Amino acid sequence: MTKTVTFSVSTMNLKETIALKELGIDEKRSEIEIKQAVDAYFKEWVWNKVSFSYVIEEE
Repeated sequence: MTKTVTFSVSTMNLKETIALKELGIDEKRSEIEIKQAVDAYFKEWVWNKVSFSYVIEEE
């Protein structure tokens, strides 16, 4: 018997524009701090918008 794994990703064409203020990010922060805060938000946004799954089957 061979085991296989099938990965599946479901996405839509998503685009969202959000003011930094709406994210709780102060525009007066340094560019590095803004980038770090946006990166953290982006990772959470992607994780919540994309459906990931996998199935392990025995053939």
